[in-house]
Amino acid sequence: MFNLGVQVINGQKTFIPLENNPEVHTHLCKNLGVSPSLTFHDILSTTPEMLSRIPRPVNALILLCDKPIYLAVRSGVEHSIPEYLGSGADEPVLWMKQTIGHACGLMALLHVVVNLENGKYVTAGSELEKIVKLAVELGPVERARLFNNTMTTILITGAIGKQGGSVIENLPERKKKKKAPFKILAVTRNPDSTAAKKFAQKSSNITLIQGNLEDPAAIFKNVKYQTSTRVWAIFSVQTANPKNANDDERRQEIDLIDESIKQGVKYFEYSSVDRGGERLD
Repeated sequence: MFNLGVQVINGQKTFIPLENNPEVHTHLCKNLGVSPSLTFHDILSTTPEMLSRIPRPVNALILLCDKPIYLAVRSGVEHSIPEYLGSGADEPVLWMKQTIGHACGLMALLHVVVNLENGKYVTAGSELEKIVKLAVELGPVERARLFNNTMTTILITGAIGKQGGSVIENLPERKKKKKAPFKILAVTRNPDSTAAKKFAQKSSNITLIQGNLEDPAAIFKNVKYQTSTRVWAIFSVQTANPKNANDDERRQEIDLIDESIKQGVKYFEYSSVDRGGERLD
């Protein structure tokens, strides 16, 4: 149903390559939940004049080099690098093995952010902080798997209904089968209802979001109260009402799509149901 926006090449999860520049890193940090007090700057030359333009202090350096250069240097020292087996809060550095293709810039950035001044720049309550707390106690293999399978956030309307509910119930099953893990935001008019609370107990990945399709902006506002990660995809289901002369279904869906575009949602799937008659039961 949903495409993760990544490729699997020779069995390896692989990202679309992105240019590693200050704009990309700043945008990425905002989405991850990193303090905006960290800034990024290009170093295009090591001349004294160029270096004098770089703000101080310099906390870290991310070096980009052509693959043949990297491989030549790496092959010369790899035999002398001991296998890392550490875990726990006493480790001097939180290290994560890269298992995702074309993610070298992301991994470099993560290593800087989570280790700089003991994670001082990781925003409290952010998804990144939650991941880091889980990663600390894991061994190298489990830690790499955690970062490889970081959850994608999907918002589903009509979540307590039959169709929306069926979609939600099947997404956690994908996780059990070690496919794409999802964080599920289930939109319901009344998250305090008995039915909604019972539904949320189906999986720890489900978070209830109060809202209705008359006010899509309020739905996204409530999302931000629950998670710092951006909604990646939406599954929207509505039931056509043959007695409604105002065409509410079309109006509500257009409003939700427009708001989704504003919020940077990447994928939108719309589903409707024709009741096949005037009965609404």
